[in-house]
Amino acid sequence: MSPAIAVIVTWILMTGWTMLLGSWAGVLAGRSVGLFAGLRTSMWAGLAVLIAMVVGANFFMPLMGTSAILIALAVTVIAGAGGAWAWARGRLLPRVDVGDRVRRSWVLVPIIAMALMLALFAHWFAGPPTNYDSGLYHLNAIQFAAEYRTIPGLANLQDRLGTNISSLNLAAFMGNSAWGIEAFRLLTGFFAFVFATDTALRLLDRRTAGLRSPGLTIMLLATMLAWPFLLTSPNLWLTSPTPDTVALLLTIVAGAYLVDAFSPGDGRTVWAALALVTAAITATVRTQLWVLVFLTAAALLARWWIDRRAGREARGRIQPLTWAAGVVASVLFVVMMVRDALLSGWLLFPASLLALPVGWRVPDTTDTRLWMLSWAREPTGDPAKVLADWAWFRPWLGRALDDWAVRGALGMLALFVVVVLVSRMSDDSEAPSTDSRCLGLPSRLAWLLVLVPAVGTVIVWFWAAPDPRFAWGAIVLLGLVPVSLALFTLASRLQGGSFADLVPAIVAGFMCAAIVPPAVAGIVQIKGFIEDGYEVRTVSFGPIDVTGAVIPVTTPDVYEFRLDGGRTVVVPRDSDQCWMSFPLCRPYPDPTLQFMGPDLVDGLSSSRLNALLH
Repeated sequence: MSPAIAVIVTWILMTGWTMLLGSWAGVLAGRSVGLFAGLRTSMWAGLAVLIAMVVGANFFMPLMGTSAILIALAVTVIAGAGGAWAWARGRLLPRVDVGDRVRRSWVLVPIIAMALMLALFAHWFAGPPTNYDSGLYHLNAIQFAAEYRTIPGLANLQDRLGTNISSLNLAAFMGNSAWGIEAFRLLTGFFAFVFATDTALRLLDRRTAGLRSPGLTIMLLATMLAWPFLLTSPNLWLTSPTPDTVALLLTIVAGAYLVDAFSPGDGRTVWAALALVTAAITATVRTQLWVLVFLTAAALLARWWIDRRAGREARGRIQPLTWAAGVVASVLFVVMMVRDALLSGWLLFPASLLALPVGWRVPDTTDTRLWMLSWAREPTGDPAKVLADWAWFRPWLGRALDDWAVRGALGMLALFVVVVLVSRMSDDSEAPSTDSRCLGLPSRLAWLLVLVPAVGTVIVWFWAAPDPRFAWGAIVLLGLVPVSLALFTLASRLQGGSFADLVPAIVAGFMCAAIVPPAVAGIVQIKGFIEDGYEVRTVSFGPIDVTGAVIPVTTPDVYEFRLDGGRTVVVPRDSDQCWMSFPLCRPYPDPTLQFMGPDLVDGLSSSRLNALLH
């Protein structure tokens, strides 16, 4: 079997597993929104359950080993039983008319285009992981989660190990597969596969309402913008287990479901639940995106409150799936905050906000936070000078405007202006009698509410650490949301709404034009021989052996450094990147590091904390 095929099969099995884990939610949703939307609901609810499991289980055990596998089996059985119970009780739920069905074969073209791109993504698992932060701390974080339970005060070994990223725990758990610890190479591609699966299920949904979903337009446009960019440096954004790519994809999904929750059609409560759940999953990958969760919840509550005030009881009633989404989001928040407390002794690390009275606490996060802020504003600048005034702003603006996400958002806003002007040219007397406003709200108010999460996230990002990659998803949504709503409004204004079916087809055509050329070119250029620097690896999946060549992870030259207590750690000689040097590797010598017991799992602390407290 080809290694790339084995990678794709792994992604398919992982996606199917998440659907099983979320089957209870899919059954509840499927009664009102149909099979394909029910599968989407299962997938995202299951991914939330999976994230909660790998983070929560790591409090007590390493994620590679028999114990973790048994926990996963138990959770799977419970989730499957929940799905069976929901299916059995489903006969008591009312069946909702899912609307007109439409015939179309063109959807196969964008699905095939995404499949080609995913095949190329799968091929890049063999490339060298070159993302700087992967060498700095991503790989070590994965190794710690794989081989140890969550270690109190791990951030004292390396402050970036206090960064709480759930996807790295998922990569550690994936090490239970035949891929072993190098399953991290499949991580970002897995999230791209899930993203594509959501988009494909939207396209395959034969309901008119599903075809005309503004969220589908957002997903197609995001694929058009982001996927070619990922291939410009695949070793950075695909092979490396970077949260930048994962957070980008998840943020787009959360924004798409939020827009759907404000749009006419069946299943608004389902889309609202998915908007909240996917936003919460996103925040577990990048801490500052919890603001996206809170603002998404606020927008949905405002929608519900307005419905109640307007007397729309059917729309204003909170459904069981909505309650379940709130519970799932809350569980994710709690487990991530507990992990924050264990890793660093702070909540929302490295923000200098909530210090906990524990002996393993990082003494002070101010230096880390200010260094990140300075680096995001001017990577090579002196923090003392960068943070002193606004001289950094103009050079930063020039760099930001050259970023693909910023340019994409500006391009979408330009398209939005064109669509709005065309929409105003339409003859109102020929508009259909149906209300084209979002759920009866004035369009401007509806658009304001759906934009609040993205706008608020970008504002917080600008003041916290304005490197565009930290907010790619929110930045792109600033352009994608207005365009999708404008196209939806234009389609509703045209005679009989017949243009509505053409909107996703046209957008899908542009998406294919953007991603097919790099996909085909990349596949054609794949070489069938082994070059210098590659190593031949054999992975056994039962009776099937997969042999392929990969470029191994860099091995840095390290030296030993003795701590004040007599224990030793290793330090890279020529850089601050440990790569796969594990476990006691730190980027620079620091004699204040202390062990809290004879074993590493007992925790790490710093003598500077004692000096600070006394």
